[in-house]
Amino acid sequence: MIIASLAFALSGVAVHALGEGVWDIALLARAVFGLPFAIVAFLATRSKGQWTNPRILARSVSAVIYLGALYYALQRISPGESFTLASMRPLWVAGIYLLVGRSLVRWTFWPIAAIAAVGVGLMEGSHLEVGYWIILIAVVLGVFGAGAVITIDFCRGENPQFMTLHLTITMLVIAVPLVAIRSTFSEMDRWGNPASLGLLLTAGLAGTLYQLFSVRAVQIVGAETGAAISLLAAVFAWLLGHLIWPEHSTLLGIIGLLLALTPCIWIVLFGGFSRRPSTSTAGTS
Repeated sequence: MIIASLAFALSGVAVHALGEGVWDIALLARAVFGLPFAIVAFLATRSKGQWTNPRILARSVSAVIYLGALYYALQRISPGESFTLASMRPLWVAGIYLLVGRSLVRWTFWPIAAIAAVGVGLMEGSHLEVGYWIILIAVVLGVFGAGAVITIDFCRGENPQFMTLHLTITMLVIAVPLVAIRSTFSEMDRWGNPASLGLLLTAGLAGTLYQLFSVRAVQIVGAETGAAISLLAAVFAWLLGHLIWPEHSTLLGIIGLLLALTPCIWIVLFGGFSRRPSTSTAGTS
């Protein structure tokens, strides 16, 4: 979970550093540079995958929409603020499961998730912009982010390497026409700039690494607990953002950071929030 969260945060920081207006190019780079890594990882398993499985397709499309919205946010506001919007995913997942009668979390999940959500909010304080686009992005991130995690629970017969490759190819199929329609020649010229190319490469490789480890984590502990990756990623994004773009850290922000780590500490000490035995899913990948 730590590796997945750190890789997710690193890819987000790289996208933010690219500047505004190229979120679609960042999505394409994520697919292009992540594809060789995903292919090698998949071939190393010597297994096959169900390429036309509608559940896997739903998972891939949900994840692409989620990442597109996150990249859009990352190029308008700070990494910490963007991941603050994305960090509500555990509550969205648990809430959706509760509505459909499939909730498998212990009661302790709710107060601890709420504490972490407050902590993430305190980390950014009053810096988060208020506007209709923020609300819309938060809803898109919540719905499709939850969908991308929940569908993993319905794809337990597939390995993380195949699901990562499927997502990467789906992302490529969506990103190519999107960039062709939306981007100008000057924006595409970033591929020839060494600094921008390095950021695009980082986004692609770190993003693919995140996918590999996050799928594995969700398969082991379940969607509700596995979604806590977004909370830890918000912490890492906040830390990386403050290190790269120095900002004054308040006492309230530090307190928020500690509160945001509450679910991660609980998982380490007590094994998570799910009532599902982890041994029943540990061998599915």
